[in-house]
Amino acid sequence: MTWLNWKKWPYWLRGGVIGAVTTLILIAIMSVLSLLNLDDSLIVLTIIGPTILIPGLILSSILDTMLPLVSLSRFIAQISNYNDFLQFIIIGIIASVFWFFSGSLVGTLVNYIKSKKKNKDN
Repeated sequence: MTWLNWKKWPYWLRGGVIGAVTTLILIAIMSVLSLLNLDDSLIVLTIIGPTILIPGLILSSILDTMLPLVSLSRFIAQISNYNDFLQFIIIGIIASVFWFFSGSLVGTLVNYIKSKKKNKDN
């Protein structure tokens, strides 16, 4: 597998990269809008914000249920008392990893469907 030849990448990796890169682009857009004091605009509140925050909320609720002593939301809240930028970085990493795995699952499903179709034709 070469890094420059996108067509030869496995489907799960393509899906994961698409998910993670899309999230990183949204985080960059949100950062620029925040620097311009437009972070309460409609695009942030309806598209970018939920895309970035939903993975953290899902992961936080799962971890709070499974490990009540190690609360992700409590951890992020403590960090935000000290440094908003660090909180933003942690939420961005969580969102990128979540969307990478979600994209990987979609890529695996695409690969399964294509291989099933290929076997059906033979």
